[in-house]
Amino acid sequence: MLFGDDTKRACDQAIAAIAQGDKDALTVLYHSYAKMICSVANSILAGSDDVEDVLQETMLRVIKYAKNYRAGSNPAAWVLSIARNCAKDMAANRPPRGSLSIDGEEAESLKALCADGSLDLEEAVIVRDALKTLSPEETAIVKLKYYYGFSYKEIAFVLETTAAAVNKKGQRAIKKLQSYFKE
Repeated sequence: MLFGDDTKRACDQAIAAIAQGDKDALTVLYHSYAKMICSVANSILAGSDDVEDVLQETMLRVIKYAKNYRAGSNPAAWVLSIARNCAKDMAANRPPRGSLSIDGEEAESLKALCADGSLDLEEAVIVRDALKTLSPEETAIVKLKYYYGFSYKEIAFVLETTAAAVNKKGQRAIKKLQSYFKE
């Protein structure tokens, strides 16, 4: 899992510190969850320029609502539910636009895929192209499950659906990816 117990504990403590007025603790959450926040925002906003605004608004809302966080619960799910709500608010307040890739800017998505060293650039391009065959929601599920290590229950919480629906959509996405790689 990309985010282990140490990161969860550090983020949990950071939210408690933010609730006490320590805005510097926000950097811990930003470094831990910025990519995931952007993925969730992209799944809702279909890759618009508003994704960075969602990231910033999420951080502002974390400061505002940190006192409501239950210590010891899942900080990633809490932060991503705030991001989801920010993205939904932004989507409701903007005119419809054409759909773009969930990965956002191509260079950033490739850089992110190569970041942990498990993929080289050529493999990252292949993975990025494979993910483009999925819907934004399927891509978000695959990224949250296999890249960030979320459970189906956690993903369901973030996407406001049931774990069964996430499981079914995740299986469908995996079948599409398997089909893509067979070709």
